[in-house]
Amino acid sequence: MPSNEGSLVMARSCIFCGGRPLTKEHMWADWLQAYIPRNRTEFITGSTILFKDPARTRSKTRTIPDDPHKMQIRCVCASCNNGWMSALQGRIRPILVPLLNGEPCALTRAQQAQLAAWATMFTMVAEFSLREKELAAVTQAERTEFKRTKAALKNWKFWIAAIDHPDWIGRYVHTSMQIGSKGQISKITDSGIPVPNTQTTTFVVNKLYFHTLSSTAGINLRKQQIDPAIARRIWPSRSKAIKWPPRDFLSPSEADWLSMAYFRGAISRTR
Repeated sequence: MPSNEGSLVMARSCIFCGGRPLTKEHMWADWLQAYIPRNRTEFITGSTILFKDPARTRSKTRTIPDDPHKMQIRCVCASCNNGWMSALQGRIRPILVPLLNGEPCALTRAQQAQLAAWATMFTMVAEFSLREKELAAVTQAERTEFKRTKAALKNWKFWIAAIDHPDWIGRYVHTSMQIGSKGQISKITDSGIPVPNTQTTTFVVNKLYFHTLSSTAGINLRKQQIDPAIARRIWPSRSKAIKWPPRDFLSPSEADWLSMAYFRGAISRTR
């Protein structure tokens, strides 16, 4: 169920602690506007849901008269928003800025873990921008655990890459799917969509490209590898230090391929 960029799925209580009342959280933090221009007058949001039977495929698009990077999502309470989430934004900023600008630096293992934690928070909040609730795959148990530890989860993986192309600044791509073993009973929503248990999220801030994979399907994520020449894995960390920027930057076609690679592979294996 690939890419979905855009409008709001309402939360009834804080997605991390269950508290109320809810406040609006910026999907793209305010301080990032120095790296992501907010001068667009409209954007297109779209979603596609694929089934084994092509006749059941559902696609929707619409044009919204606003800049997508101004988006605020009502999904967290004031205590979380102004507390640990704000603190996490503050801690990650000095680590992120050199990466966003493509400046030479070396990411320690501890810094890689902090980047993965920040990307976890982004991914979890961003799912509540999805147009259809059925496309969300992150569980409440995962969000609760993340709030407790403030660290990336064991069933998640993160990669970063460098890109320098105006069409990719501020882009967000989300895919989700249901993965199950043979003979396992498939969970279906009321509208007939398989309940997702695996997701990928790709987002770009200036020159930094993030790619995330998570699953609660019990699959072995160790098998999911990406050539280090394309993207460097930061969680689980495989390097004591990552020199930045990399020698090669992603081309737009490579960026697109990576954002959808796991989904396309799953579809191919299903067929």
